[in-house]
Amino acid sequence: MRHAFRLPEPGSPEIEVDNSQFTGLKVWADGDRLARLRVRGRPTWAITMADGSTRRVSFGGTMTGLRAIVDDDRVIELERRFSIWELVLAMAPIGLVGLTGIAGGVCGVLAIIANLRILRMPWPLPARVGAAIGTFLLAALVSYPIALALFA
Repeated sequence: MRHAFRLPEPGSPEIEVDNSQFTGLKVWADGDRLARLRVRGRPTWAITMADGSTRRVSFGGTMTGLRAIVDDDRVIELERRFSIWELVLAMAPIGLVGLTGIAGGVCGVLAIIANLRILRMPWPLPARVGAAIGTFLLAALVSYPIALALFA
């Protein structure tokens, strides 16, 4: 998912963040892709302001609700935080590893990635819940014959 925001200070560039479960975080400032700083801890980027000063922006909550942390003290919420039941629903497909082994694990991880995206959609709650349960069932239906073929 892609998010755009500005820092609360005057002269802030428009910052865009692409939070992909496959490729990780990518950050742009006024259309220019920024290189990630090589520091320990959270993924961090240096944002140059209009006056030439820089702000360090790191990102947290890539699974539970993306937020930007500016200079380790100010937090800008970019996504709604998941509640506990949403996290449990999203992570439920990993239980397939116990039912169908490695095939269930692979299908379960793909279903988790899909569920994290589905639960962020602006659909009505019953549609999001139904779609998340549907990905779980689809992963189970796909992993079962694969497990039978591999371990029969």
